[in-house]
Amino acid sequence: MLSGQDVLGRAASRPWMTLTVIQGALLAGLCGVVHAAQPTSDEAAVSAVTVKGRRSQAPASNNVTVITADDIAKSPATTVVGLLAAEANLTVQDYYGNDKKAGVDMRGMGATAMSNVLIVVDGERLNETDQSGPDLSTLMLSQIERIEVIRGGGSVRHGPGAVGGVIEITTRRPKPGPAQARLGVGVASYGGRMALASVEGGQGDVAARLQAGYQQGDGYRENSAYWSNKLAGELRWTPVVSAGSLDAHVRASLSKDRHGLPGPLAVDVLDGSERDRRKSRAPYDHGATDDLRVSAGLAYDHADWGRTSLNYQRRDRRNPYLLGFEPVPGFPLDEQVKFQMSEIVSNRDEWQLTHEWSTTVAGLPQNILVGSIWGEGGYRRRENDLDEPLRDMQGQVRTRAGYVDAKLSPLQGMQVHAGLRWDGMRVDQQRFQFGELDAQTVRRWGQRSSELGWSWRVAPAWEPFVSVSRHIRQPNLDDLAKATDDLRPQRGRTREAGLRFEPSSELRATVSAFDMRIDDEIYYDAVASVNGNFPWPTHRKGGEADVRWQVLPTLRLRMQWAYVSPRFVGQGSDLPLVPRRTRSAAAQWQFQPGWSWSWSARHVSERYDGNDLANVQRPLKPYTVVDTQVQAETRWGKDTLTWTLGVQNLFDEVYTTQAYSQTVYPMPGRRAFMFVQWAM
Repeated sequence: MLSGQDVLGRAASRPWMTLTVIQGALLAGLCGVVHAAQPTSDEAAVSAVTVKGRRSQAPASNNVTVITADDIAKSPATTVVGLLAAEANLTVQDYYGNDKKAGVDMRGMGATAMSNVLIVVDGERLNETDQSGPDLSTLMLSQIERIEVIRGGGSVRHGPGAVGGVIEITTRRPKPGPAQARLGVGVASYGGRMALASVEGGQGDVAARLQAGYQQGDGYRENSAYWSNKLAGELRWTPVVSAGSLDAHVRASLSKDRHGLPGPLAVDVLDGSERDRRKSRAPYDHGATDDLRVSAGLAYDHADWGRTSLNYQRRDRRNPYLLGFEPVPGFPLDEQVKFQMSEIVSNRDEWQLTHEWSTTVAGLPQNILVGSIWGEGGYRRRENDLDEPLRDMQGQVRTRAGYVDAKLSPLQGMQVHAGLRWDGMRVDQQRFQFGELDAQTVRRWGQRSSELGWSWRVAPAWEPFVSVSRHIRQPNLDDLAKATDDLRPQRGRTREAGLRFEPSSELRATVSAFDMRIDDEIYYDAVASVNGNFPWPTHRKGGEADVRWQVLPTLRLRMQWAYVSPRFVGQGSDLPLVPRRTRSAAAQWQFQPGWSWSWSARHVSERYDGNDLANVQRPLKPYTVVDTQVQAETRWGKDTLTWTLGVQNLFDEVYTTQAYSQTVYPMPGRRAFMFVQWAM
């Protein structure tokens, strides 16, 4: 049996264990306090206290954009990726014109954006332990309450992969009260059909929400049909306690989809006819995804000594697919397809324990958050014939992390942000050929990341800010499946300085400049067909500007500009798939009560092919896409009927967001949509 000295000795050598020991004691004390604080029958009659929602994780020392539920409702975007594409220094990496297989690049990560930009939904990382990236198609726009785009920050709270930044998505919380329901149906070009339904309500300290969505379409290209069903629910309990507030929840979401994989076409099709752009060279390739996410949490907020939270998250994902299939004449097609099918199956469990102190000193707010994370994940990829795969790769990932994150206010209007995190990772991997063990490896990494920032409201309208962060990215299971022998984690540093200007509630502007350097950046070497580290450091520098202006009570404008120089140090070439300039503009005009018109435009400059490291090929052409919509709202008592009619890619721009080895994925042309929603 270990003695107390042995436990403390091990804790001293493992930062995450030190935090766990401290938090275990806090949690034990919490259980006693909660038990003693159970309300009497008289106390239960008192009106419920206000339970604090999930706090913003964005430090004031970073360039942060907030997208509200109202912004989402007024946007012409119909997908999460389309919504994010309008933000400064965010660019879309799309294959087929829907959220499936689509990603978001932030500050010029290029082809590796899937692993270097974190998507976090209600505190859960959507990024997987492989190279599939976060699947934004599992989310419905209507279930999102708020999005925070944190550029160049988030590595302490969210861990490895927060290199370009973090996109923090918060879904709608159920509210107690009479039941409220929403029903919606819509149609779109290329055979698009969609429907959604939601209901929420509750009584006393219990509230629940259930939402379902359906989408189907033929797709812009041959073999790009898409079908999906989504179901999400949440049950929340917020009982009255005498010494503080209690908040418990259970959430679950299930997403099922089936989709075609039309594959790339030669780059020349962008100069040819629309008929050629809509063709497919892979008429049989297809995939499917079953994605289940479940989470549960308990938080106790005591006014005197802080808030303790314990959260558990589980994710199971199954992805069968057929890729690169060419039928052989004379053999049954069904049997050939079955033999060539491959599949990825993954699961992940994560526990997170945090304690947050929020207090005031001399009337100034102070906040300190301490957290510990334990994670276990499994992954299996079977290639060609699911019953007897020719190749079978299996892996298990174990992660441990601990962090301290502080937001302190030494002077009125000033905030100092400081954080430190330690991450440990162990990967056990086995590779089989024809059922026989071919290779087995065990790898371990332990790395630190940190953030330090400062902001100060020097005048009512002016707030300068500066920050520096050190971030990491550890190799994932797909990286290791085909990797060089010396594949190493990447390390980087980002420095940022900016200014917020807000002379009134009608006008807000933010400008910022950043400098990011990464050593040992992980990438896929298309020539050697392995994952490795760039032999040269990478250096990205640039800036963003964002202006929001409420010109009139009925007219709101927004303009954004961004620039990034993505260079290989000492090589004189740009990182591929990174546009140097992006611009966007949007307007929302309520031209009469209940009627509004919105439009948005985004411009992306030229960039190099994803495999053109030396920049010797002709760059991809720049493109500008304009979207617009009209929305009408009619009320009858408590019921509201909303009509939305919109057109995306209004001027039928021909473009691609992805290109590898002179092949491209043409994006859809002009397409219209109509959606009707009834809230009651």
